[in-house]
Amino acid sequence: MKKQYNGLDLLKFVMSLMVVMIHVKPNGHSEFLTMFLHPFLSIAVPMFFLISSALLFSKLNGCLDVLKYIKRIGILYLSWLVIDGWFIIVRKPYFDKDLWCGLLDFVKDLIFGTTFPGSWYLSASVMGVVLVYILSRILNKYIVFLITLVIALYVSYAEQLSPSMQIFYDWYAANFREEVCLSFPAQMVWISLGHLLSFWLVKMENNRLILLPMAAGVFIVAFTVFEFHPLFMLKIMMVVSLFATCLLVQLSENKIYKRLRNYSILMFFFHFSIAGKMFFFCRFFGDTLVTNWLYYILVVVVSIAFSEIILRLEKYKYFKFLRYTH
Repeated sequence: MKKQYNGLDLLKFVMSLMVVMIHVKPNGHSEFLTMFLHPFLSIAVPMFFLISSALLFSKLNGCLDVLKYIKRIGILYLSWLVIDGWFIIVRKPYFDKDLWCGLLDFVKDLIFGTTFPGSWYLSASVMGVVLVYILSRILNKYIVFLITLVIALYVSYAEQLSPSMQIFYDWYAANFREEVCLSFPAQMVWISLGHLLSFWLVKMENNRLILLPMAAGVFIVAFTVFEFHPLFMLKIMMVVSLFATCLLVQLSENKIYKRLRNYSILMFFFHFSIAGKMFFFCRFFGDTLVTNWLYYILVVVVSIAFSEIILRLEKYKYFKFLRYTH
């Protein structure tokens, strides 16, 4: 029987709300809310990488399972590529250039960059999992983590380095993706960290009574310090401690958690379709803290409604293909 982690399912849903908040920005008129919620927003996407990779590697038996994972993500990617095809046609006219140059640019974005909103997360997941898996077959898993940590630290603090030290960062930005922080080299550390945690899941659960209050305490301390000193190592502490807290907390069995897990994936990709329309909303209702939060709530409600429709329709024979959207 497949093990259910209800706490992690709930966490993924909360983090999807944070992802929506990143793009809608309802706190723009409040310095307090911006500062208070900043730690949550900074760990939203890393938490998705960590949870997915920890659960994946905990049940990984070999290369065949990696291929199955690539297939599953590939189908998910293709599904949203079809749904968001209009975005690619309008915003990324690849084939206005030479056919082969356009095809090369598309493949480059497919693997290293972004084609439709949020697609970079899927490609980074595949690239990161494959590389971490390969490296872990060659090197000690802790060495793999240290390598990915160094890369992540370099990307995070590249702008503070001397120009000569920024060469690799600038090269990647110029040739693959300008937002280097939203790419697999920068995010691979969370996948590697998930790989490490996958070996400890059982031990953590066996020591629940001791580790749960410790994890919650570490998160509170790291969160508080991060408010004033947003260091990368504090972000790692927050991600790991919050993951552990939600893994170890005991929630009653309820189908709602699986529902929330499905919501989180569908919301992650669908909210882009309406999040960018805030300009039109503010034109009619004003640009204030209240109206911005109303718009955020609207985006969340519509995204959940869309998710629920998909989950209900896929139960019918002719709509089973919709399950590939999550």
